[in-house]
Formats: sequence, C-alpha cells, structure tokens
Amino acid sequence: MTDIQKRLLWLVLLIAALIIVSALSWQGQNGGGGLGYLKGGAYKAPPLPPPPYTQAVADKLAKSHGFQVLISYTDNGFEPANVTIKKGDTVRFTNNSTDKMNMKILSPGSVGDTQYPGAASCGGSALNSCDDIALQDFWEFTFTSVGSWTYQDSLHPDNKGTITVTAK
Repeated sequence: MTDIQKRLLWLVLLIAALIIVSALSWQGQNGGGGLGYLKGGAYKAPPLPPPPYTQAVADKLAKSHGFQVLISYTDNGFEPANVTIKKGDTVRFTNNSTDKMNMKILSPGSVGDTQYPGAASCGGSALNSCDDIALQDFWEFTFTSVGSWTYQDSLHPDNKGTITVTAK
C-alpha cells in the first residue's frame, strides 16, 4: 500500500467512526431508537409542519377579539378536556387532529349533561359551532352563563369535555 492509500484508508475509517458516534448520540437523545426508530424497532416518522392557514382562517383571526382558554382537538380528544373559566371568558376550540376529518362542537344535552342555554342559528344549544371546524381552523365561544357545561365532537361523540363557568 502506498502512503496516499494508507492516508485515504485512515480518512475513510475516521469518517465512518464519526458517523457511528453521531448516530449513537442522536439515538440517546431520541428515546433509544435512533434514526427515526423507537425501541423495539417500530418506525416513527418525524412530525410534519402544519399546513399554512387558509384565507378563511386568516380572516377569522383578523376578526377575533382574543380568548382566555385554548382547547385543542387532537387525535387523543380535547386537550385539556375539562377547564374552569370566569363568566364572560372566551374559549377557542382549535382542530389540531391529523385524521383529516372535520369536527363540530355541540352541547349534547344527553342524560346527565346539561345543555348550554340559548339557541344557535342552526338549532340546538347556543354552544354549537353549527359548521364543521376543518383542520387548522378554530371556533370561539364566549360563555355568559354560570354553570358546568358539557361539550363534544359531534363526529366522535365519545370525545367530550366540560367547561365550568364561575361568576366573575
């Protein structure tokens, strides 16, 4: 072997060692699987960035007067599902799920649940988004009645939550 070949071989070995050390270090920081793999060999794809807001969402954001509580609808249901707010507070319900389905907030009024007073333009309780809330979209509701109010996703009725409204 010539001197140049020996140096190239050492350089290749050094680069390979750096790659291995880097992969092992990344594995330790990410739960032991490394390179996108979880312990046990299951592959977990990295999260995708959210799509850009549509013009309709941008228009709604421009008209919003703000909110005191954010409830995010995820693949696991509402987060947080149960909150306590003051009379006059606004809650923003945001659809952050990944299942490509719209959701719709409503006050079910089923056995054991008390419907929020008043009527929505589409009928039923005033606590009704009427329209579907698409992915990355939101709906805001200002609570003006004291009490404990159940809400749910009409497409997934097992996904429920409760908002307790206290006097100011």
